[in-house]
Amino acid sequence: MTDMNETGIMLAETAGHKEKEFVWSESDYPYTDNSYKISVLKIQGKWFFEQTIAKDGILHSVTRFDMGDIDRQGMLNRNSALYFVSILMRELSDDNPHATVDEFVSAGAAHPLTGGVSIDVDGTVRCICEAFTKAELEVEAQHIIDDRKEQAFLHGLREFAYNHEHGSVFLVAETAEDKAQFALMRPVEPRNDMDLIIEVLLRAKRGRAKYLRPQGAFHLSKSPRFDYDSRTLTGVSEYIGFEGGLHCHSDIWNARAIMRRLPDEDVTKEDVSHHINMALSELSDETPEPTSSL
Repeated sequence: MTDMNETGIMLAETAGHKEKEFVWSESDYPYTDNSYKISVLKIQGKWFFEQTIAKDGILHSVTRFDMGDIDRQGMLNRNSALYFVSILMRELSDDNPHATVDEFVSAGAAHPLTGGVSIDVDGTVRCICEAFTKAELEVEAQHIIDDRKEQAFLHGLREFAYNHEHGSVFLVAETAEDKAQFALMRPVEPRNDMDLIIEVLLRAKRGRAKYLRPQGAFHLSKSPRFDYDSRTLTGVSEYIGFEGGLHCHSDIWNARAIMRRLPDEDVTKEDVSHHINMALSELSDETPEPTSSL
């Protein structure tokens, strides 16, 4: 049972150059801004789901993804359908940075997929995606709000170093407040004796601030040390990888970031970055703190 709009949309089979194609479109498509056409089509034996949005009487965007074997599974992936609804909800966030959960839910409810999707196969109605509940949209709305808060937080941090191979930036959380705030967003235990270095991947957005996707983090002392003779690195923690990101100190750029805080006498050797990188790969959960002298 759903507490959202139960009307749903029905895709009817149409003749065309595709092997099979089921289509639904709004009555004013494509002449009204933000009007939709939803299609399920079969091309070269594969099933695809397609959303087309029109603006000013022309196609504005077309998004298509593989549905897998619909003949066998008979369903549209629910997360994929929610992705399209979420895009509409996130557009509200761009227009209204203070939008509430209820406002996001109202925006999502306006998407034609929210009420569910069926196809008419030779007069037999076949549901391929059930209607979304208000609770499901509320969960997605909260994700958007949490993401909005995280982006505002990350954009407020100072840039510490760059990973030119990954196209990422190391940000530094130095105050107890910043470290505690980030710990509420990601699985990181703040340390009072170390700064938190957060690696974020940059994603460009046309006409908007870059989206910062956290990859992982590590703790770094204000005064780390590296003993070249023993290859001992102190004042640095292991890398804490986030879901969908990295899982370890991945390459020489991490070493070069750490070298920014090492004293000159620790980085005189030409191959020191290589050996620091090797030391990073051997870090355990508990990294010894640096002493006043080596």
